[in-house]
Amino acid sequence: MRQLQVLLVLVALIFLVACGGSGKTTVSITLTPATASVATTQNQQFAATVTNGSTSAVTWQVNGIIFGDPSTVGSINAAGLYTAPTAVPNPPTVTITAVPAADSTKSATATVTITLGANLAISPSSLTMAAGAQQPFTVTSNGTAASGVAYSLSCKTVGGCGSVTSAGVYTAPLSVPAGGNVILTATLTLGTGTFSTSATITIQPSAQTLTGQYAFYFAGQNGGVPFHSAGTISFDGTGNVTGGSEDVNSGGTLSTVTITSGTYTFVATQGRVQADLHTDHGDVTWYLVLTNRSHGFIEFGGSGASASGTLDLQDSTQFTPAAVNGSYTFRVSGLNTASPAKQVAIVGAFTADGAGNVTTGLLDANDGGTISSGQALSGTFTAPAAGSGRGTLTLNSGFGTQTFAYYVVDATRVKLVETDANRSTAGDAVVQANGPYATTDFHGSLVFVLSGMSANGTLGLGGVAIIGSGTITSGSIDNNDAGIFTPAQTVTGGNYAVQDAATGRTTGTVTLGGSSIAIVLYPLSDTSFNVLEADATQIASGPAQISSGASGTNSTLNGKYSVNLAGVVGTTQEDVVGQLVANGGGVITGVLDITNGGANTSLLSSPYSVSTSSTAILKSGFANFNSVGFNLYIVDPSQVFFLENDSKGVLTGVMQLQN
Repeated sequence: MRQLQVLLVLVALIFLVACGGSGKTTVSITLTPATASVATTQNQQFAATVTNGSTSAVTWQVNGIIFGDPSTVGSINAAGLYTAPTAVPNPPTVTITAVPAADSTKSATATVTITLGANLAISPSSLTMAAGAQQPFTVTSNGTAASGVAYSLSCKTVGGCGSVTSAGVYTAPLSVPAGGNVILTATLTLGTGTFSTSATITIQPSAQTLTGQYAFYFAGQNGGVPFHSAGTISFDGTGNVTGGSEDVNSGGTLSTVTITSGTYTFVATQGRVQADLHTDHGDVTWYLVLTNRSHGFIEFGGSGASASGTLDLQDSTQFTPAAVNGSYTFRVSGLNTASPAKQVAIVGAFTADGAGNVTTGLLDANDGGTISSGQALSGTFTAPAAGSGRGTLTLNSGFGTQTFAYYVVDATRVKLVETDANRSTAGDAVVQANGPYATTDFHGSLVFVLSGMSANGTLGLGGVAIIGSGTITSGSIDNNDAGIFTPAQTVTGGNYAVQDAATGRTTGTVTLGGSSIAIVLYPLSDTSFNVLEADATQIASGPAQISSGASGTNSTLNGKYSVNLAGVVGTTQEDVVGQLVANGGGVITGVLDITNGGANTSLLSSPYSVSTSSTAILKSGFANFNSVGFNLYIVDPSQVFFLENDSKGVLTGVMQLQN
């Protein structure tokens, strides 16, 4: 028995010794990989595995230095990622050590051999460039010029980053990419390693951004007489206007203006342009702001004139009859030539055959409160002129015969100005997409802003309506009727239905409490529309778009925006173009060119607050813009509709993210 007791004691002692004398399992650690070869400035991931420890945490060392030394032996972070130094140390090997937090007496090591890598550097590493400018970049490897370097570009605008040659000469794009920055990356393959370095390039618009031939239209007043016009103008990219022409309809009186020459200057940081033009009707100054190289807003004013509109780069390869081909949706608005003149708004769709004929179509008009519904269209058009893209369009319907001058923008859009003696209107015709249409195609949050006239004077409507399956379920509409602002009228219901599958012509009613608004919509696509209010007491039209779903926070608006507002302040026509900058945190700043019988420039700084109850509405007070306030309706972070929300006037418009 005594011998058995002694034997048991010996076994217990052996067990305690094996377990460190504590009765616990011994902590151990392994490190992978055990050896590695790493080029200078390159990385190697190590993994430490702790067994039987109370924690898996480890402390990393390089040659006994906790986390190493970046300049001598390299460094390693808490996740085990080792970065070799910029030069090969002497000796060229270092030791990576991992010490478990559970037992600092244990450790595991790995050996790293440092080899000479590319050690790439690019010069310049950051700079600001004007659009269209060139800049050579140099790349060195270990201090000497590198050969065999491959270059690549990245930015937020696909295909809009510019270009770079194999020798590293970079050419900036003519349009500023979204976000304003381009990353140029230089890559070199050396042995089995690939090395890269990058430069950040900030692009600003320049005179070259405004290069080429553009189509435009204006709407406004001159000497108290309303007018509408459309035309073409050419910029040479170096600050000169080289020519152009314009069709003008002033109260039914037609004229042609020839732009003979001019100059323009660019405020690069804002995308704003002042163009001083010489015409056969006298000199005039235009103010422009570009959304991108292909699109912008324009205005002119002074000596009792004020007007604004849009500007779009023309594609001269489309100056052929065959380019005017397909189904178009159009919207024009203006005044008739009655005495007194009354507001007129027209929306519709037609099919052009590319051979001079308008074969089918429908039209809806509100002419001073007289409604023409679903009028069948036919007509003809002449070939666009080779130099200007100008042609003529005749539309026949129960509404009457209308003639227009049109200017081709590209294969998808033409600009229109009415040239008969019955009305003065202007607008766009845009190729439709995604037809035929059905009522079930349209659903979501429909964001809109409409402008026009009521019995009281200038009218503006803006808001959002929730639509789907032919029913309008809810929403909110703001109304500015000649300065009488009625906010947040609740949409209590309504309905809509596609009446014609080919054109997508859709009719409906929106119910606001005990009243209703009759509407007609023609889709450009499943998500964007031209809208007409078809009521005898209010004449209004404008754009509408299905919202992509904004976040409902101030961060929804972030970046530089081009803006265009138009309407009446008091009894005076007022037009505004300029740049607004939203910081994503509740502040908008900017600079605006304002014409209302004269011209002035206003600096702006204002708080804004996006409503959390409706992702489509933002309210902002612009203290430095004559204390004017606006409701803003967010389609998406790149496009926002405006409606003035005070008694000082009725301005409506849009801002678009610059890129």
